[in-house]
Amino acid sequence: MTNSPAATPATPNPQPTKPKHAPSDLSQADLATLTTAEQMGLNAQNVLYASLLLAEDPDLTDAWVAAFLQLIAATRGGQQTHKDDRAAVKGDTKAEAKIKNNLIELINEIRGRAKVTYAATAPEKLVLYSVGVDIRDSRKVLEAAADGIIEELKTDTVLKINPAKVAQLAPLTAAYKSANVTQSGDNVAAKNQQGTVKANVAQVVAGRQKIQVAANGAFAYTNPANAATRQLFGLPPNKTFSPGLTTSA
Repeated sequence: MTNSPAATPATPNPQPTKPKHAPSDLSQADLATLTTAEQMGLNAQNVLYASLLLAEDPDLTDAWVAAFLQLIAATRGGQQTHKDDRAAVKGDTKAEAKIKNNLIELINEIRGRAKVTYAATAPEKLVLYSVGVDIRDSRKVLEAAADGIIEELKTDTVLKINPAKVAQLAPLTAAYKSANVTQSGDNVAAKNQQGTVKANVAQVVAGRQKIQVAANGAFAYTNPANAATRQLFGLPPNKTFSPGLTTSA
C-alpha cells in the first residue's frame, strides 16, 4: 500500500498592517472640528448668506467672522508650537542625560581616588567624598554629592587628582542644574500651550454653533428649497438645529 504524501499546510494570509499615524496634539475629532468650522466661517463671509445671517444675529459682522477664522488659524498654529515645545523637552532630556553621565563619571573617579587615599589613614573623610553613596539614586543626591566634593576639594591638599579634571567638576555641576531648569521651563511651556489649544478648540465650537444657530433661523428647515444651504452650515435638512446636542463637527 502506498502512503499518500502529507498535505502541505496552508500558508495563513498575512494580516494587513494598519498605517501608523504621526501623533497629534489635537485629536482627529478636534482637527475635523477646525476644518468644518473654517468652512462654515468662509460660508458666512459669502455675500449670498452674510446679510441674512447678520439679520438673525447682529454679532455676525464681517469683523466677527474674520476674527473667528483667525482663531481657527491660531489654534492650528498653537498645535505646531506645542509640538515644538515637546521636541524641545526631548532635546533637553537628551542633553541632561549626557551631562549627568559625564558628571557621574568624574565624581566616581574622584571618589575612587579618595577611597584609595583615605580608607586606611583617614576613613572619616570618605563621607565627605560621598564614598558608598548611590549618586544615581536621585537628582538631589547627585547634586549634594557634587556640591560637597567641590567644597572639600577647595581645602584638600592631600588628594592628588589631575587639576584639569577637578576644574571640570564645578562647570559640569552647574550645567546639570541648569539643564533641569531649562527642561522644566520647556515642559511648562508645552503644557500651557496644550491648554491654550484645547481652550481655543472649545471657543471654535462655540463660534461655529453661533453661526449655525443664525443659519438655522435664516434658512428654515420647513422650506425644502433651503436644504442645500442648510447642508453648507452642517444643519439637518428636515428638522431644527439644537446646539446643545452638537458638540463637535
